[in-house]
Amino acid sequence: MATIGKIRERSGWVIGLIGLAMLGFIATDLLKNRLFFNGNSGGAPKGIGMVFGEEIDPQKFKDRFEESIKNQRSQAKGGELSIEQQDETSDQVWQQLTEELVLDHETDRLGITVTGEEIFDLCIGPNPDNLAKQYLADPKTHQIDKKNVKNFIENIGDLKPEQQQFWSSFEGYLVSERMKAKYKTMISASCYSTDLEMEDEYVSKNKTYSVKYVPLMYNTIEDSTVVVTDKDMKDYYEKHKEDYKRENSRTFEYVSFDDRPTHKDTVATLNSVLALKEPFKNTKDDSSFVVMNGTGTFSNQFQARGSLSDPVMEDSIFNYKKDSDFIGPYYEDSAYKLIKIVDHKTDSVYYYKASHILIKPSPGPDKRADSIDAYNKAKKLYEDASKPGADFAKLATDNSQDDGSAVKGGDLGWFKDGAMVKPFMDAVRNGEKGHLYIVSSQFGTHVIKITENKTNKLVKFGILVKPVMVGAETNDKAYALALAFRTKAYDANSFDATAKSMQLTKRLLEKVKPNQHTIGGLIHPRELIHWAFKDDVKEGSVSDPMRITDKYVVAKMVRVLPEGYASFEEEKAELKKDAVLEKKKQMLSDKLKEAYDKTKSLDVIAQMVKSTVNSGDGIMFESNNIPNLAEEPSFVGAIAGSKQNVVSLPLKGKSGVFIFDVTTVNSIKPPTNYDRDRKLEIDRNKSVIGAMGNEALKKLADIKDFRYLYY
Repeated sequence: MATIGKIRERSGWVIGLIGLAMLGFIATDLLKNRLFFNGNSGGAPKGIGMVFGEEIDPQKFKDRFEESIKNQRSQAKGGELSIEQQDETSDQVWQQLTEELVLDHETDRLGITVTGEEIFDLCIGPNPDNLAKQYLADPKTHQIDKKNVKNFIENIGDLKPEQQQFWSSFEGYLVSERMKAKYKTMISASCYSTDLEMEDEYVSKNKTYSVKYVPLMYNTIEDSTVVVTDKDMKDYYEKHKEDYKRENSRTFEYVSFDDRPTHKDTVATLNSVLALKEPFKNTKDDSSFVVMNGTGTFSNQFQARGSLSDPVMEDSIFNYKKDSDFIGPYYEDSAYKLIKIVDHKTDSVYYYKASHILIKPSPGPDKRADSIDAYNKAKKLYEDASKPGADFAKLATDNSQDDGSAVKGGDLGWFKDGAMVKPFMDAVRNGEKGHLYIVSSQFGTHVIKITENKTNKLVKFGILVKPVMVGAETNDKAYALALAFRTKAYDANSFDATAKSMQLTKRLLEKVKPNQHTIGGLIHPRELIHWAFKDDVKEGSVSDPMRITDKYVVAKMVRVLPEGYASFEEEKAELKKDAVLEKKKQMLSDKLKEAYDKTKSLDVIAQMVKSTVNSGDGIMFESNNIPNLAEEPSFVGAIAGSKQNVVSLPLKGKSGVFIFDVTTVNSIKPPTNYDRDRKLEIDRNKSVIGAMGNEALKKLADIKDFRYLYY
């Protein structure tokens, strides 16, 4: 009964881990004074989104967040999530939820189901699911006791609520994964390539063409010399209307009033940290103390060199001699940091810090000669690095072929004994700070500089971080200024006039999307975006003061741009550029056509239009490129579809208009059997068809995202 005992004892955290697996190890800080306002405005949808025309219950999305935050906080031992983590998680949960709803809709339509027998099979069958192996196996034998698990499942109704909750979450995960696998298997079975398709692909990759052509490039005509009328632009707009389809967006201006900590606020924060020194020293639960009294980290494990991302802080910690003592507090990144050194000891292995320059042998046929050449290059660098005042970091940046370390001046950071290849480790083990070595390994020749003396010191420590917060007095002053502005700025005109009189800088934010997380100059502007997309906010509306991170903001709506087609007037400036290009195409095409009607000689046509006869060889249908023209897909397609030695009509391409003559076609003989290539093609298609199928379904589902109405 060890397996079931394990479930009973650990069902709480197992449920959390199942949630992590189901949610892709994502989490967010939910409803922290910002998520799910009371209802929505006007005639807005009741759902938080729509899939296949059906509304998504906001509670369903909310529940996912609650489960996520529970799991995330459990992993972080109660730590808070950053704003960036919250926003990222919001998108991840939304993506997963909508993908599930889309797949559920499709599997229901297709009649795909998962039976109870399949669930049993996934738990205790010959090939159990990986999660079943992880959570249902005996912790000692690592084997699943099929009899005990079967008994647990069959009698789940008689067990404790937390055990039932565990099974509900676990079963839901198994069903979801099985449905995905069945759907992918079904659409993968549709992957097939006929002989004709294989032949077409073979031809497109191997058949080549040579061509002569006369080009007239668009950039030979100055835009300013081309006259287009409103009619020209409207005609272009109607023909290319799909190019002017837009998302729901808003354009607005804002002024801000900084609400940043003053010297008084900074001193208050410092005093609060100093007051925590004695309690921090005496506490027996350092981890909880750090979480409850600020932000930061504490681990009960001894840490080795290289465990912190901040090298300056790490140097301070590992060079400190005393135990049960403090470093700091010191000010950094708008916060005071207090480091508690708890204990230290020595490890059984050493840690090293070094930089290197790697020179790899050239991939030539003579490996010995290439290795000698690499060594000689490295030796020259070793000699340069040995000179007084030599800048090793610059030499590494300019010459090292280890891309990962070259950008950091060759710095490899701290590494444990045995982490590098043997010749490298042998060199650094007995060296001291500043020593240089040159050694060869299977990767090439290394010029090594030891940047710190080796150490086997381990330290147990905690870091209490106390961000400097804005005091009530500072906050009140900033808010009073914002409110004074708002009382005078009641419409678009008064907004502009008041900003000018108060010498405030207006910031313009164009085409902001409803679910954006960041916009220029503002951190976490969700409240501002929520205001901008309310039904009652029209062009010219002015907002009340909003607290956006470290400032108060007052905004003015400039343009409301609903989803759909942009109007002719809105896109007139862009349409003019497009219409000018369209007219250039026609002008140059007419010029070439006039010459073509008089002669079919490319040489004569080139003289008549004051151009030249160019040539291109090795052109393939699979490639969009023409030599000296780069990407010209229409031109390539026309070449592949033309007869040999027949001068074409003018062709409007991407960079110009062309008349051409296919001079040579490299005839090829396709294979008689495509079985091997067909298998490779089918395997390639199967590897991507799942993702392609999901994207196609999402497009059909016409997913609408209304999260901005709720938070």
